Amino acid sequence: MYKRETRNRLCELLILLGQEEKYLEDYRQVLCQEQDFEPFSAFKRIDRKRQGFILASDIQDFLSSNGAFYELRDCQTYIYQYDIDLDNKLSYMEFLKSLLPFDNPELRQEVTQRPSYEIEPDDLLPYDVENALLKFIEKDIYINKKIENHKILLHKCSGFSAKDAFSRIDRSNEGDINFTNLSEYMTDCGCDLENQEDLIINILRRLDRDDDGRLNLAEFILGIQPLQINLERLNRRTNDQSILEKQLNQSTASALNRSIINKSILNKSTNIQQASINAINNSQFYAGKDASQLDLTYSRTINNLMNSHTLNKNLILEKLQNKHNQTNTSFRNFIQENKKVDFNVRKNRSFSNIDKEELTTPTLVLKQDKFFQKKGITKYMNSEIFKQLKELILIFREIINFEKEIELCKQNLALCPDFNLQDAYRVFDSQNKGLVTQSEFQETLSSLNIFYNIEDIFLFYRKFDKDHDGRLRFSDFIDAFLPKQKEYAKMINCRQPINKQNLLEYHKVFQKETRLNFEKLLDTHLQYGFTVERMLQNLHGAYENFELLRLFELIDSDDDGYILFNDLRKSIELQGFSVSEKELGYLSDRFCNLQEGRIPFQVFIQELTPQLQF
Repeated sequence: MYKRETRNRLCELLILLGQEEKYLEDYRQVLCQEQDFEPFSAFKRIDRKRQGFILASDIQDFLSSNGAFYELRDCQTYIYQYDIDLDNKLSYMEFLKSLLPFDNPELRQEVTQRPSYEIEPDDLLPYDVENALLKFIEKDIYINKKIENHKILLHKCSGFSAKDAFSRIDRSNEGDINFTNLSEYMTDCGCDLENQEDLIINILRRLDRDDDGRLNLAEFILGIQPLQINLERLNRRTNDQSILEKQLNQSTASALNRSIINKSILNKSTNIQQASINAINNSQFYAGKDASQLDLTYSRTINNLMNSHTLNKNLILEKLQNKHNQTNTSFRNFIQENKKVDFNVRKNRSFSNIDKEELTTPTLVLKQDKFFQKKGITKYMNSEIFKQLKELILIFREIINFEKEIELCKQNLALCPDFNLQDAYRVFDSQNKGLVTQSEFQETLSSLNIFYNIEDIFLFYRKFDKDHDGRLRFSDFIDAFLPKQKEYAKMINCRQPINKQNLLEYHKVFQKETRLNFEKLLDTHLQYGFTVERMLQNLHGAYENFELLRLFELIDSDDDGYILFNDLRKSIELQGFSVSEKELGYLSDRFCNLQEGRIPFQVFIQELTPQLQF
C-alpha cells in the first residue's frame, strides 16, 4: 500500500534532487566563466596516468593534492553520477557532460570552442581554475552524501517499491517520466511551488543519464536507489567482466574461431553502437523549460549500451577521439596564427598557486632550514612537522576560499533592494521570541528545501552563537548576513522591515531573486562548517603524535604566546605560497575572538580542534 509517508518521502527526495542540481549548476557556471578553463586540459589534469579515462582514485588524488581528503567511496559517487555506460570510470565525454552548464547555452558554446593547452602529468591548472574545479567536484560529492540519507529513509518506508513509484508518476502508462507527468504528480502531492518548472527541469537533469529529457524505469531506479546498493552491484559487475575477459584471453580457441565470434558480436551490436555515436555527435542539452522538446536519438534505456560487447565500445571512443583531435588541431593553428595567449603560463599567482619546482628551490629550502633550526627542531623531526604544517596551511587556504565566497554571497544579497535583516530573521523567529533554537533553525531550513542534519546546524551555531547557549539571537544573525565591506553593509542597515507584524509569508516578503540569494548564502554557511570540520578531523587523525601546540609554537615566531599577521604570512610563505593582506583578513574572520591583530593560543586551539566525534 502506497502510504502518505512514502509519498511525502519521495516528494521530499525529488525536491532535494532538483534544489541541489540548481546549486550545482551555479558551480558549473562559475567554473566555465574562468577564461583559462578548458575541459580537455582539465581532463588531462586529473588523468595524470594518461589512461584516457578517470577513475575514482584519480578524483581522490586530485582532491588530496588540493588539501581535500575524501574516502575512495565518496569519490566513486562522483564517477557513478556521470558514468553513462556504468563501466566504473569516466570517459572524456562523460566528464565533459558533468562540467558544461545547462542553463547558459552561450557560455556552453564558448567553453567547447576554447583552445586546449598542454598539461604535463605533474602540472597544475591556473589557480582560479584549479580551485573552481575543486569546488565543483566537492559540491557534487557533498550533494550525493546529503541525498543518500533521504534515499535510505525512502527505501525503509513500509511497502515502498521503486517500480510502483514509477508507475504512480507515469499514470498514463507512457513508459517514461517526463516534464508533464512529473509536474502533475508533484502538484497532486501538494508541492505547488512558485519555481516548479525550474525544479522539474533540474530533477530530470539530475536523473537523466542519456539526455533524452525523460526518465525510463532503469534511470529512475538508479537515481532514487541508495548509492551503496548501486555501487556494490556495479563493483560486482566490473569484477565479473574482468574475470570474463581473463578467461577469454586464456581461451585455447583458434584465431579463426575468435574472429568468427567477434564478428558475430559486432554484427549484433552495430545498431546500438551507431545510435550511441549519432547521439554523441548530435547531443543537445537542456536549453529551455519544455522538457518534451528535448528528444535525442539515444537509446531509451542504458541497458542496451551496457550489454554491448566491450570490444566494440572502442568504435565509439575512437570516433570521439578523432573528432576531438580534429577540433584541437584547428585550435592549435589558431593560436599559432594569432599568438595572443600563452596558456602554459599562469597569469594569476595567489595563495596556494605554486609550482612544485618552487617548493624545492634552494632558496626556499634554506629558509625552511633556518626557520626550523631557530625553533630548535632537528632534521629528524623536520619532515613530520613540516607535513603537518603544510596540511594546516591547506586548511587555512580552504577557510580563505569559503570566507571569500560567503562575502560575495552577502554582497549579492545586499544588492537585492527588498532584503533586510529584520524580515530575514523573522523567517526563522516566526513567533517573535527573539531567539531561534537549533531544531527551529533546522525545521525552517527544511521548509526552504535546504536539508542539513543537526550536526551541521551545531557547527553553524558554534560560529555565530556568541554566548554558546544554543540559541541564535538577532545580534548573532547580523554577523552571519551583514557584509564586511562597509558600502554593502550600509545599504542593508538603511532598510526598514516590510513584515513588521510577521503576517506575510516568506515568498511574499522577498522577491524570487532575493530568496535564491538568501538560500544560497545559508547553504554556503553550512557547507563551510561541514567542509572545514572534515578537514580538521582528517588532519588530527592522520598523525599518531599530532599536537596543535607544536604547530602554534612553530608559527609564533617570537614565542610571545600570540600569532600575529606577520607570523601567519611568514609560515604560509615558507610553504612556497603567497598571501595578500586581504586574504589574511579573511583568515582572521575564522578566529572570531581575534583582537589587536593577534591570535591567542586558546583561540587557536579552539578553532582548529574538531567539534564532532570522529
